Amino acid sequence: MFKIGIIGLHHLHSEGYIKLLKSLPEAEVVGLADEDERLLREMGERYGIERLHADRSELIEGKEVDLVVILLPHALCPDAAVEACRAGKHVVGEKPMADRSEGILRMMGAAEEANVRLTTPYLWRYSGAAQRIKRMIESDEIGEVVAFEGRFIAGPPSRYVDGGAEWMLKKEMSGGGPLHNLGVHWIDLFRWLLGEEILFAAGRVNSLTHHLEIEDNAHALLVFEGGAVASIDISYSAADRYDLFVQVRGRKGVISWTPKFDGANLVEICSGRSRELIEIEEEKVEGYGGMWAVRFFEELFRAIEGGDEPFITAYDGYRALKAVEAIYESSRTGRFVEVDEGID
Repeated sequence: MFKIGIIGLHHLHSEGYIKLLKSLPEAEVVGLADEDERLLREMGERYGIERLHADRSELIEGKEVDLVVILLPHALCPDAAVEACRAGKHVVGEKPMADRSEGILRMMGAAEEANVRLTTPYLWRYSGAAQRIKRMIESDEIGEVVAFEGRFIAGPPSRYVDGGAEWMLKKEMSGGGPLHNLGVHWIDLFRWLLGEEILFAAGRVNSLTHHLEIEDNAHALLVFEGGAVASIDISYSAADRYDLFVQVRGRKGVISWTPKFDGANLVEICSGRSRELIEIEEEKVEGYGGMWAVRFFEELFRAIEGGDEPFITAYDGYRALKAVEAIYESSRTGRFVEVDEGID
């Protein structure tokens, strides 16, 4: 049984994580931490959690906690994660893990020194559709991959204000807008599907729709080691909640996927004149991430018990945020930017 503490309740996913974790037989949510004592009491009463801490250090230092899930404003995540690692706790840092990639490096150093596990929930890797696409790529069903296309549009940004997470719209706390918050999903997914690093990035970001201090629209081109490219369209400008699309183009065929959080996901495979539709059903599980999050935590628990690295490492989070930073720099300079390693 893993005893889990959750740090940060002013996040759109905080309550969803509590629901999800309470449904897992291997997990027990033993404590919550947030400076907002009213919200802290409310969530504690709602979910029957007795250990409530306005000071996160009290939760981190408690012997009853094995693992912490950090859902703080991005700029505050590195300090909390480093503190938790030094206290011997395993850490799940909600993506993108930090406001800047340097923060993730600090987290990685602390985790290595303390010999604890540090990961981030890029849950799209655990979707049945994404795993099916990964197998098709590895089995050469569509030939060598030459291009990806990804659209991740959500909206409106007022949902963050309504959900008590208005810090998401403040650059000092969030680090950026939809590219920082949503774009990392497709950046990580494409990097994992292809199994290659991103070498260069170019893009343009703006705040023409909602006139925020963060960007609300981003378009980018990513170049991988083997020459494949990915184009991404990321935005807070959807009229409704979400507009999602993924396409993988190979030399022998094309895979198209319109992702859905609920219900069946349809994956279309076109090769020559043939066309196949694959319907992928996911078991419904209450809480953030549903069955994808169940797979994430079950895998993480096995890794911790076996002394292994988790499937998604902090380095994966680092590489995604490095690509985001390169896109921001490209938008400023008008040039392709190298996505360097940045690790001595």
